[in-house]
Amino acid sequence: MFGLTPLGIVHTIISLVAVAVGAIALIRDGKIMWENTLGKIYVITTILVCLTGFGIFQHGGFGKPHTLGVITLVVLAVVFMAREKN
Repeated sequence: MFGLTPLGIVHTIISLVAVAVGAIALIRDGKIMWENTLGKIYVITTILVCLTGFGIFQHGGFGKPHTLGVITLVVLAVVFMAREKN
C-alpha cells in the first residue's frame, strides 16, 4: 500500500493518531498535559512513532529522521525526569 512496508504502515497510522490527538489537546486545552487522557495518548503514541521509526531504513542507513527520533525521546525523558522532581 503506497509503497510502504508493514512497519511503515503501522508507523504512519500511529503517527496520524499522535498528530490528531495532539491537535485536539492543543485546541481544547491550549497545551498537552500528562494529567489527562489526551496527553497520555499523545506521549505514548509519540514514543511508539519514534521506536517504530528506528526500524525503517528506506534510504539506506541511519538518517535524519532517526536522529529526530533520538532527540524526541531524549527530550521526553528530560521532561519526564524534570516533572518527577516537582
